[in-house]
Amino acid sequence: MSIFKISDILSDIFINLETPDLFSCALVNNLWCPIAIRLLWRDPFSGRIRKHQQCLKIFSLFLDEDQRYAIGVSDIYLYCQLQNPIFDYPSFVTTINYGNMMAAIEPVFFHPLRREFDLSIARAMIEVFLEMFVAKGGGRMRSMILKSTIRGFRSTEYSIFACPKYESLLRPLTKLELAVQFPKNEIVSILTKYCNRIQHLEIWMSDSSPKRIIESAENLATFIKSQQNLISLKVVDLANGASHVMDALSCQANSLQALELVNVNFAACPPWHGLAACHNLQEFRIAYITNITRTMVQPLLEAEFPRLKKVKYDFLWLQSRDEFLKEWVASRNNEYLKDTTA
Repeated sequence: MSIFKISDILSDIFINLETPDLFSCALVNNLWCPIAIRLLWRDPFSGRIRKHQQCLKIFSLFLDEDQRYAIGVSDIYLYCQLQNPIFDYPSFVTTINYGNMMAAIEPVFFHPLRREFDLSIARAMIEVFLEMFVAKGGGRMRSMILKSTIRGFRSTEYSIFACPKYESLLRPLTKLELAVQFPKNEIVSILTKYCNRIQHLEIWMSDSSPKRIIESAENLATFIKSQQNLISLKVVDLANGASHVMDALSCQANSLQALELVNVNFAACPPWHGLAACHNLQEFRIAYITNITRTMVQPLLEAEFPRLKKVKYDFLWLQSRDEFLKEWVASRNNEYLKDTTA
């Protein structure tokens, strides 16, 4: 058996191991080491903040001298304890937790003895690292997590993805989590332009503006329709405009297998024909939803879901007139959650 086939087999095995086990594998021999290291560096900005900081320091070693000078990190403070890297670590990255990466920038590059935190410089640093990921193989990117996790950063730090040079980071994505505290219209429009291969989508729609809520729901519906093969969808905190999202589901009728709706207001929503068309649905969870009617749910009562294995409903906000939905869940002979306040 060739060494290439052995490497493929080991990679298929190692991908199921936990981080401590991968570290052990990296110490076995020269064949196991690069395979384990590649997997360890897939998602450098998950886990603890100290890990994120150390990863940024190592990634900074791959910047050229002009880039280091441009963001002011070319002095001995950053590099005094770092050696030349053995592997091309940036080329291994397949997942970027963008919020965690931004959160790690301040403690790493804004040392209290050197200078104060500056958002403009921080933005320049973010751009430099994103450009590095593009140069090192942006086409390998598979997952991106966009969450607000640090003070000071707002929508402008996320709008940089509108720049065409980052298209190679967004185009191959198959998994996306979006949970930012600022209006999402701009970032969703950007993602719609560049992303059409998303298979797993989780989005938090909280917004204080009634007008923006409707616009965000419309933009989300457009994004859902633009995907080639959406498998799972989770929508949280949608205060209005649910009709747009439910109608868009019909465009994913053949691919959608899992749907989760949490804290969604279905006021003025028409019948759920879009959901009823998803005949390959396997999991369906609804929690804390409001303003549902029998008319909305009627298409589900008439539809066939031969692969549906799990239905969960949290009855915390269930009104007496909505008992028909509880009966439908029970009729599927599936699991549902009872009112925990009873």
